[in-house]
Amino acid sequence: MAAGVSSTLIGVTVGLLAGFYQGGRLAMVDDLIMWFVITLNSIPSLMLLILLGSVLTPSVETLVGILTLISWSGIMRLVRGETIARREQEYIVAARSIGVRPLRIMFVHILPNVFSVTIVALMLGIGSLILVESALSFVNLGVRPPTPSWGNMLTTAQSSFRQAAHLSVLPGLLIVVTVLCLYLIGDGLRDAFDRKPASAAG
Repeated sequence: MAAGVSSTLIGVTVGLLAGFYQGGRLAMVDDLIMWFVITLNSIPSLMLLILLGSVLTPSVETLVGILTLISWSGIMRLVRGETIARREQEYIVAARSIGVRPLRIMFVHILPNVFSVTIVALMLGIGSLILVESALSFVNLGVRPPTPSWGNMLTTAQSSFRQAAHLSVLPGLLIVVTVLCLYLIGDGLRDAFDRKPASAAG
């Protein structure tokens, strides 16, 4: 949850900056951000996770930082595209013409209009990060005992699978149900925010 919220905050902020300045006088801002994102995405995520997980001291805080580092670029690209699509609309042009500062335009005028995209991406992102955290903890590169985690519960339960199979089934089932619920919530929010007005009867 913390990694999902952190990556969303970073992705939204960076996406607004990159999209707003793309192609303008400060286009270098967008160029530098996109160069960094492309470089980061060119590194295989699994290799980066294993490398950071084996080098850094295992803890909840470390895992949150690692997951935040690898997951913010997706929502950043999404928000950047939405910002580029909206920055030339009439209400943004009007705000610029009366001297409204760029930061106020980004966070007061553009951000509320990309909120629906952001909240849906947050729900889907949290579900994906739960799966990643469980996988890392399962191979002892994430949260380690005695800190509880569904991933290390699955690891611990391997030795007693024949005697107590429920110790493996329940954590796995909870992972599936939680991620599925988050995906359904995200899908429902998308439908709610993107609802089209009914056409007039002909």
